[in-house]
Amino acid sequence: MKIYNYHPETKEYLFSFDANLNPLESKIQGKDVFLIPANTTIKKPPKLRKDTVACFIDGKWELYLDYRGVTVYDKETGDPVTITKIGDDPFTGSITYSDKPITISFEKTYKETRVDVYPQITEQLDMLYWDMINGTTNWKDTITKIKTDIPKE
Repeated sequence: MKIYNYHPETKEYLFSFDANLNPLESKIQGKDVFLIPANTTIKKPPKLRKDTVACFIDGKWELYLDYRGVTVYDKETGDPVTITKIGDDPFTGSITYSDKPITISFEKTYKETRVDVYPQITEQLDMLYWDMINGTTNWKDTITKIKTDIPKE
């Protein structure tokens, strides 16, 4: 199982890795149980846009502006200011800092939206297998509903 690590303070996505199996809990529960370390989640982060970073806030991934390291100039004093925090936006106001990042949203293409709702490939393969065994059409029905609900643009 893939898990996603985020920074303990900034909450920004860092990297992903395969979770380790918890042998004791797996034996007790009779099924695979994985270790989920601190500052990790099983939720996949969204694709990044230019000048953004994904942060895991309140149990979900959100995109925030990320201009850290960019030097801008204060509108009032003309002094150079290097942006150091996630969410600081050099294109609005006289550079001000706050503890709350500025949330941005983007319109997703139909492909990106579908990717977010398609079942995981392992789940789809399992659906196909059981459809063949049981003579059902669960996989086809699921994919058709997604394609119908989220039509091509």
